[in-house]
Amino acid sequence: LGLNRQLSSQTKDCSVPDELLKWEERAYFNAARHSPNMPKENMVGEYKVKLQVNIKGLDLAPKQEARLSVLAQKRYNPNKKLLTLIAEKFPNRIENKRYLVHILENLLAEAKKD
Repeated sequence: LGLNRQLSSQTKDCSVPDELLKWEERAYFNAARHSPNMPKENMVGEYKVKLQVNIKGLDLAPKQEARLSVLAQKRYNPNKKLLTLIAEKFPNRIENKRYLVHILENLLAEAKKD
Protein backbone atom coordinates (compact mmCIF):
# COMPACT_ATOMS: atom_id res chain seq x y z
CA LEU A 1 0.00 0.00 0.00
CA GLY A 2 2.80 2.42 0.82
CA LEU A 3 4.51 1.75 -2.52
CA ASN A 4 1.29 2.42 -4.45
CA ARG A 5 0.77 5.67 -2.56
CA GLN A 6 4.37 6.67 -3.27
CA LEU A 7 3.97 5.90 -6.98
CA SER A 8 0.73 7.87 -7.09
CA SER A 9 2.38 10.91 -5.57
CA GLN A 10 5.19 10.69 -8.11
CA THR A 11 2.76 10.47 -11.03
CA LYS A 12 0.13 12.93 -9.84
CA ASP A 13 0.29 14.87 -13.12
CA CYS A 14 -0.62 11.77 -15.13
CA SER A 15 -4.04 11.76 -16.80
CA VAL A 16 -4.01 7.97 -17.11
CA PRO A 17 -5.66 6.13 -14.18
CA ASP A 18 -3.21 4.41 -11.83
CA GLU A 19 -4.83 1.00 -12.38
CA LEU A 20 -3.72 1.08 -16.05
CA LEU A 21 -0.09 1.78 -15.14
CA LYS A 22 2.30 -1.01 -14.23
CA TRP A 23 5.68 0.11 -12.89
CA GLU A 24 8.79 -2.03 -12.66
CA GLU A 25 12.13 -1.05 -11.16
CA ARG A 26 15.17 -2.80 -9.78
CA ALA A 27 16.95 -2.49 -6.48
CA TYR A 28 20.32 -4.08 -5.81
CA PHE A 29 21.35 -5.14 -2.34
CA ASN A 30 24.99 -6.11 -2.33
CA ALA A 31 27.31 -5.92 0.65
CA ALA A 32 30.37 -5.77 -1.62
CA ARG A 33 29.11 -2.48 -3.02
CA HIS A 34 29.84 -0.74 0.26
CA SER A 35 33.40 -2.02 0.52
CA PRO A 36 36.25 0.50 0.21
CA ASN A 37 37.48 -1.21 -2.99
CA MET A 38 34.11 -0.88 -4.76
CA PRO A 39 33.83 2.13 -7.10
CA LYS A 40 31.25 4.75 -6.18
CA GLU A 41 29.50 4.56 -9.56
CA ASN A 42 25.99 3.18 -9.71
CA MET A 43 25.39 -0.40 -10.68
CA VAL A 44 24.27 -0.84 -14.28
CA GLY A 45 20.50 -0.57 -14.52
CA GLU A 46 20.05 0.53 -10.92
CA TYR A 47 17.87 3.49 -11.87
CA LYS A 48 16.12 1.91 -14.83
CA VAL A 49 12.34 2.25 -14.66
CA LYS A 50 9.87 0.41 -16.85
CA LEU A 51 6.30 1.54 -17.42
CA GLN A 52 3.65 -0.61 -19.07
CA VAL A 53 0.29 0.91 -19.97
CA ASN A 54 -2.80 -1.08 -20.87
CA ILE A 55 -4.22 0.89 -23.80
CA LYS A 56 -7.57 -0.94 -23.67
CA GLY A 57 -8.65 1.19 -20.73
CA LEU A 58 -7.92 4.51 -22.42
CA ASP A 59 -10.90 4.34 -24.81
CA LEU A 60 -8.90 5.52 -27.80
CA ALA A 61 -10.61 5.62 -31.18
CA PRO A 62 -9.16 3.19 -33.76
CA LYS A 63 -7.55 6.12 -35.61
CA GLN A 64 -5.94 7.35 -32.37
CA GLU A 65 -4.71 3.87 -31.50
CA ALA A 66 -3.19 3.52 -34.98
CA ARG A 67 -1.45 6.88 -34.58
CA LEU A 68 -0.13 5.83 -31.16
CA SER A 69 1.18 2.62 -32.72
CA VAL A 70 3.08 4.62 -35.36
CA LEU A 71 4.47 7.05 -32.77
CA ALA A 72 5.53 4.38 -30.27
CA GLN A 73 6.85 1.98 -32.93
CA LYS A 74 8.30 -1.17 -31.33
CA ARG A 75 7.29 -0.01 -27.84
CA TYR A 76 3.64 -0.77 -28.61
CA ASN A 77 2.34 -4.33 -28.82
CA PRO A 78 -0.95 -4.17 -30.80
CA ASN A 79 -1.86 -7.79 -30.00
CA LYS A 80 -1.80 -7.20 -26.24
CA LYS A 81 -2.63 -3.47 -26.55
CA LEU A 82 0.32 -2.78 -24.29
CA LEU A 83 2.63 0.23 -24.43
CA THR A 84 6.05 -0.28 -22.81
CA LEU A 85 8.33 2.64 -22.01
CA ILE A 86 11.76 2.40 -20.35
CA ALA A 87 13.98 5.15 -18.95
CA GLU A 88 17.34 5.36 -17.25
CA LYS A 89 18.18 8.88 -18.35
CA PHE A 90 18.41 10.37 -14.86
CA PRO A 91 20.46 9.27 -11.84
CA ASN A 92 17.44 8.44 -9.72
CA ARG A 93 14.21 6.47 -10.14
CA ILE A 94 11.83 9.30 -9.25
CA GLU A 95 13.10 11.51 -12.07
CA ASN A 96 12.93 8.58 -14.49
CA LYS A 97 9.31 7.94 -13.48
CA ARG A 98 8.43 11.58 -14.01
CA TYR A 99 10.15 11.48 -17.38
CA LEU A 100 8.14 8.41 -18.42
CA VAL A 101 4.89 10.11 -17.38
CA HIS A 102 5.92 13.12 -19.46
CA ILE A 103 6.64 10.89 -22.49
CA LEU A 104 3.34 9.04 -22.01
CA GLU A 105 1.37 12.28 -21.82
CA ASN A 106 3.06 13.60 -24.97
CA LEU A 107 2.42 10.37 -26.89
CA LEU A 108 -1.26 10.40 -25.92
CA ALA A 109 -1.64 14.09 -26.77
CA GLU A 110 -0.14 13.53 -30.22
CA ALA A 111 -2.25 10.42 -30.79
CA LYS A 112 -5.44 12.33 -29.93
CA LYS A 113 -4.72 15.29 -32.23
CA ASP A 114 -7.10 15.67 -35.16
